[in-house]
Amino acid sequence: MVVSVPFSLGSLAGGPFVAGLAVGLLVASALAALMVRRLRRQLEAGRVAGDEAQALVEQAPDVILLHARDGSGVRPNAAARSALGLGERGELTFSDAVALEDQAAARAHLDALASGTARTDLRLRGPGAARPFDVVSRMVGGRVVTVARDVTERVRREQQSARERDQARVAVRDKSAFLDAMSHDLRTPLTAVLGFAELLRDEIDDESRGLVEAIETGGQRLLRTLDGVLDLARLDAGRQVLRPAPVDVVAVVDDALAPHRAAAEAAGLAFDVEAFSDQIPATLDPGVVERVIGTLASNAVAYTQRGGVTVEIVDDAKTVTLRVIDTGPGIPEDALPNLFSEHRRQPGMADEPVGVRALGLAVARRLVDLAGGTISVESRWGQGTAFTVVLPRGPIPELAPAAVAA
Repeated sequence: MVVSVPFSLGSLAGGPFVAGLAVGLLVASALAALMVRRLRRQLEAGRVAGDEAQALVEQAPDVILLHARDGSGVRPNAAARSALGLGERGELTFSDAVALEDQAAARAHLDALASGTARTDLRLRGPGAARPFDVVSRMVGGRVVTVARDVTERVRREQQSARERDQARVAVRDKSAFLDAMSHDLRTPLTAVLGFAELLRDEIDDESRGLVEAIETGGQRLLRTLDGVLDLARLDAGRQVLRPAPVDVVAVVDDALAPHRAAAEAAGLAFDVEAFSDQIPATLDPGVVERVIGTLASNAVAYTQRGGVTVEIVDDAKTVTLRVIDTGPGIPEDALPNLFSEHRRQPGMADEPVGVRALGLAVARRLVDLAGGTISVESRWGQGTAFTVVLPRGPIPELAPAAVAA
């Protein structure tokens, strides 16, 4: 630490020095504070002479400089001479102690003393390279007390953090660009595979149709995985933008559930939607609702072998709550904390590739977070699962007649 005091050592017996030094040493070490308290008691008692005060400052472990208002006449103590690389009788100005690149900041620091106190980060010269210091100065009886603390390690950590943030931003940008390219390169042939498989299914005999259906199933699974990866990349890169609009939540949910209702019926499962109103007007992003409720319904149907799936829609003055409840095998309790991580396998589906459905839940959680809502899960192994999504309702719009009629 550097302490700069703009008055002569002979004047240390005055009371103003004690007050100024006490303020300046707020950023000094505990040892220096103890020495200041000792000096203050002696000064108040009138028992200390100028040479004794000078000895106390000289022995202080912190860098102490005594100088004038314009920065001239700096009198450094031993710690200051060591930090600044001065000789036993080193003489300098405040400007001499500051690195060339910080001269303008040093002048501004002295000018700021017109208000009585100034604080600036300045690089001070030394035997080696200049080092950054936290410099605090205070006017005391027409003179100045300056205290400076070496903040080299703090600056190093800040610079390291800045470099890591820049590297992370570059990595996210590069990953996003790569995934955009991958999306185009994979989607084009994948779309062709699925299209030709659909044509083949209607042209071949029943004995071979199962092979074509396996191609379609694998292609759809790959497409879902690709969608999940790309959605996560957009969310990580901050490229996902909410587009809230006046909607009827019941209608949006019905549209999102249509393909999953058909899949449930094909599997012999009940599929019910329970809305506590025929229409629930809200202002939110319909795309978020469709993606989240679609993911939860798809998982519920896929993991339920018997019984069924129920979707509940409830609203109050501020929120809309969506619950997807299934009678499937449930989820082990130890798996619940990491359920929304993109790096885990969904319990209960041993043949499911890692990440296919995990990505869907991870994307759902990110989208709900982005919309300012919450998503939670309750489950008992062997008894079923319930996912609850709560979204802010936003301004409640009046639905257009056509929307109400629908």
